[in-house]
Amino acid sequence: MSEDVEFFARLTAHGHKTGRPVTVLDDLRVRPSTRRYDQWSTARMLWWQNPLTARLRLASPRMWRHWYGSTVR
Repeated sequence: MSEDVEFFARLTAHGHKTGRPVTVLDDLRVRPSTRRYDQWSTARMLWWQNPLTARLRLASPRMWRHWYGSTVR
């Protein structure tokens, strides 16, 4: 998501420089990628998308170790 935020900031700055403001498109439909569904088994998808396991992952320091240990900042 940080890439999206950074892209939007650069796009907005470019719009200010060129006199073309950024316009939000309300009627645009986005089709998400199905690559994950194509590559993962049904059991794995059910595990990762289960609200209970998602809640446990959010609270688990082990699940965030790569974010804090190896993320370039």
